[in-house]
Amino acid sequence: ASPQATATVAGAPVVPADADVRLNEVLAAPHGIDWDGDGTANGEDEWVEVVNVGTNDLNLRGWLLDDIADGGSAAHRILEDAVVPARGHRVFFKRETGLSLNNGGDSARLVRPDGAQADVVDFGASAPDAGWARDPDGTGGWTDRLNPSPGRTNGATGVRATPVAPTAGASTSVP
Repeated sequence: ASPQATATVAGAPVVPADADVRLNEVLAAPHGIDWDGDGTANGEDEWVEVVNVGTNDLNLRGWLLDDIADGGSAAHRILEDAVVPARGHRVFFKRETGLSLNNGGDSARLVRPDGAQADVVDFGASAPDAGWARDPDGTGGWTDRLNPSPGRTNGATGVRATPVAPTAGASTSVP
């Protein structure tokens, strides 16, 4: 069960618990597909997807997307409103974040505004235009055996796979 959302001020909108938002899918090795829809298939098509498994919308303004802690590319602070709808997804492309994921394996991290790590995945080498995704969507272990599905439920466009990593804990490593 998800933690209950709480209101911060009487009459204020309900603020979902941080546990409701997590990393859901990454694509580190774009090749021949124009994932971001800008008309060109290139390195800017890398992406990180966040999912909100809760029942209330969540604004990620002030949160950070990063790769390896204290290394890799510079962290990206989300300065604009970036609402992840309840039970929905939000995709962040490299052209927006500057976050550069290594094709041979890397980490993706979601960090709360207070600097606490909300979620992390350490993933292995990525095949061209293939990503790493949670299966089932938002809650399962990480696998590279699903077709990429930016902005959609994982596994919706491909065969479901056996996760290659355990589902417990906020930090997951996959080969």
